[in-house]
Amino acid sequence: MRIIELDKSYSEKKGDFYDIKGKRLGIIGLFIGLITLLVIFLFLKYNQVLAKHSIWFLILIIILAILSTRFIKKSEFYFFKRDIADKGTIGEKRIIQVLNESNFSDDYIAIKNYKIPETRIGDIDILLIGPKGIFILESKNYRGVFRVSETDVYKKLKFRKSYRLLDKEIIKQIKQQKELLEKFLERANIKIPIYPFLVFTSNYAIIERIIGHPGVFVCNYKDLPQKIFSIERLNFYNDNLKAQILLALGIKE
Repeated sequence: MRIIELDKSYSEKKGDFYDIKGKRLGIIGLFIGLITLLVIFLFLKYNQVLAKHSIWFLILIIILAILSTRFIKKSEFYFFKRDIADKGTIGEKRIIQVLNESNFSDDYIAIKNYKIPETRIGDIDILLIGPKGIFILESKNYRGVFRVSETDVYKKLKFRKSYRLLDKEIIKQIKQQKELLEKFLERANIKIPIYPFLVFTSNYAIIERIIGHPGVFVCNYKDLPQKIFSIERLNFYNDNLKAQILLALGIKE
């Protein structure tokens, strides 16, 4: 299997943004903290000289301490957001890793972070092209016990038997990606099956039940290769068709 990475993923871009933001705010918070310590030092050292202005020094120290604390807490918030974004990046890497370990032939090409031309929908995490068709692989690094009902994803509450709605847009988005990609390829006179997948990439994700027909395949990343292997190979797939697909998508090998 060959891998083509077009751009950083949405998760990677978010992670980079939060990392830079967190570091900047952290540095500002530490700088203000150092100034606070300096003011305290001057106040203690020259207390007799500055006695008449002591109230203003105390107010200044309090304001600086509050500012320093707020900047540092905001920095920690951005680092927390960065860690969440990093989970998405880890999930995408796990999909690529499990596909590599499953010995997919060089007939398969995995395209990371593909954006369908002339659309405003988000990037496709991984677009896998091969002798069995095209696979849209949407990665979600969620942990817990899940149920999928039609187009809604529910997560089981801890220590309870009830579920809460986690997301009602994930599956709709994947289905929309499939529809838009089909229309785009049809304009290039290409007709090939497209299989949309919602792939849970956490090692602590359990798909308990799928109710109804969500219109997408739902599985854990460890089960993904077997799901793909179970799909029948296309008797009309060949190198010419593969080249035609890549040309239409604007992909250079």
